[in-house]
Amino acid sequence: MRIREIQLHTHLLRQQKAFYHDLLHITLLENTHDSFRLQVGRSVLCFVAAAELKPFYHFAITIPENQFAEANTQDEKSSVIS
Repeated sequence: MRIREIQLHTHLLRQQKAFYHDLLHITLLENTHDSFRLQVGRSVLCFVAAAELKPFYHFAITIPENQFAEANTQDEKSSVIS
């Protein structure tokens, strides 16, 4: 099974974007005032602002062992997950 896109709600939109895009350098596809979308491998991860809820999720992104060094690069020109 391949997940094309998943949408998660968050009350910490700015912090989520800072973590995934700024810290991990995951490619940002779209950024609006109430959402952002990231390219994670062949999937799109979308975070949407939650107005009244404080949702909590736990999920993992699997990186094959033979691709970990490439995924772990932190330079400005590469994405952690491509």
